[in-house]
Amino acid sequence: MSATHCSECHRVLTDPVSIAMGIGPECRKNGMIRRAVRVQRSLNFNDHLPMVVGQDTHSKKPLIYRWDGFMWTDGKHRAAEKDLKKWLLKYNLVDKETLRQGSHPSAVKEDAP
Repeated sequence: MSATHCSECHRVLTDPVSIAMGIGPECRKNGMIRRAVRVQRSLNFNDHLPMVVGQDTHSKKPLIYRWDGFMWTDGKHRAAEKDLKKWLLKYNLVDKETLRQGSHPSAVKEDAP
């Protein structure tokens, strides 16, 4: 997911983190992350797709978590799915209603006909 304008104030986005998140630094600072961004991040979490969750404090690059087949990783750190989910919910970075209860595909059981 990338954008050219802030989803809140519609200003032009220039830095890579803002473009990846779809929201500018001022709006992020004020906690104005739109529900659409949280829903998209939730869907990415559910489907084990890469998701931008913030900015690396040292390099100032987007902090992107990717699923490695077993755990979520940002390249430096690894997090179990339940721990990352707890963290994302704590900081209101995902939409609670969109997240599945058992988000790992093997945890979802299909009903037999």
